[in-house]
Amino acid sequence: MKRRGAYVKALVAGGLAAGLTCATVAGPAQADVNRRPPRINSIIPVDGGLRVTWGPDTFFSGTVAGETTVLTFGGDQEGTWNDRGATTSFTIPAAHVRAYAGQAPRVTVCYLWPSVGHPSECASSDPIPIAGNVPSFPPGAGQLRPVPKPQNLRVVAYGDYRATVQWVNGSSYKKVLFRYDPGVQVDVPGNATKATTGTLVPGKTYTFKVEGAWSGGLFATRYSGWTEITYTVPKNPPFWPGVR
Repeated sequence: MKRRGAYVKALVAGGLAAGLTCATVAGPAQADVNRRPPRINSIIPVDGGLRVTWGPDTFFSGTVAGETTVLTFGGDQEGTWNDRGATTSFTIPAAHVRAYAGQAPRVTVCYLWPSVGHPSECASSDPIPIAGNVPSFPPGAGQLRPVPKPQNLRVVAYGDYRATVQWVNGSSYKKVLFRYDPGVQVDVPGNATKATTGTLVPGKTYTFKVEGAWSGGLFATRYSGWTEITYTVPKNPPFWPGVR
């Protein structure tokens, strides 16, 4: 098998960084590109190889020009797709798996946006031991179990053009993703149950969403799916001199 590790290492070193660009929860948060990280859904042994499924990538509106999906196994690039974030699957050949006998490589899926010059998003599995030239991990470890969604999402305060939302965590999360229109996302610690928006537009209706991220099993990160509500920002009250 032709090794392509040098190319992949250079690609990773060139900025395959995970996470949206945003500010702190208390202040205005901004994300330049409306996107979300890839999600590895399953990794199943098939005839000595590994069948990997991932996706989908979700956009707020339209797509990002030049989006490319890259799948790597260990230090080798296995495939590249211009799939616009569609749910995708690929089987890593048995010969490529055997090349890592006695090692524990990872499967990594990355979304790249070279045409817009923004950081890419990646998701990686935990190390997969290759014992006796075949992948070895506990039965069922390659399948995802649903992560419970956050519950009871609601707006608990509004002031100074900002809204504070609160929710109940459905599990012990690694982190919680809070997202609101138009395409702003902030990540808060897994034990957090509140978040505050940046400046909102009076009279405008927003969609607030929260999602839990969990780590464990074969997969580095798994997500619960979104819990969402809509909220219409109060219009500014009339201003009267001398009245607070």
